[in-house]
Amino acid sequence: MPRPTCDAARLRVGEALALDERHLALDGSRPMVKVRRAFDKAGRTMDRPKSEHGARDVPLPHALVVELRAHLARRPEPPADAQRRYGRLVFPSNTGTPMAQNNVRRRVLEPAAEEAGVAWVGFHAFRHTFASVHIERGTNIVRLSRLLGHHKPSFTLDVYGHLLDDGLSEPLDLDAELAGVARGVSSIEANPPPRSSTGGAPPRSSGSQ
Repeated sequence: MPRPTCDAARLRVGEALALDERHLALDGSRPMVKVRRAFDKAGRTMDRPKSEHGARDVPLPHALVVELRAHLARRPEPPADAQRRYGRLVFPSNTGTPMAQNNVRRRVLEPAAEEAGVAWVGFHAFRHTFASVHIERGTNIVRLSRLLGHHKPSFTLDVYGHLLDDGLSEPLDLDAELAGVARGVSSIEANPPPRSSTGGAPPRSSGSQ
């Protein structure tokens, strides 16, 4: 289960394994996961994300919200001692303790990757895929950097800049662009939007005051 969360929510695997129920906001019109902590690779030390920008709110797609709800519904109640120490982990081991990254990789990721014919893949490939798709869609680097939890946009650009095109897009026809703007302004002037019945100044009376 941590795999689709890393994939669709672009979390580092240590962030996904440290998720507590209280970090999931699955209701409302803007479901999200609140990244507030992360485990080390061994799953023994839990701390804040690797940088101040790693603490972030990440929107969740509807399909993942449905999957997370189903996962939480069938997840067993964690033992009291584990719950006191780690909270109500979203992805606990059978004993309610954090799962080690190496165990998740060996038991979950590697079999799935081998079946898909991409045995080389690692958890970080999900973040790279997410970033690549966003760049292809035209998401600006500042926004992408925030989603990934990078400390600054220039780092995101250094890592993923090779995915950007060569900058030689279609030539800009400035006359055509300005003509299009002018046509838009003329259309608005010719067909102004109706005035609100509750806003603006009241109509002036034609009679004398």
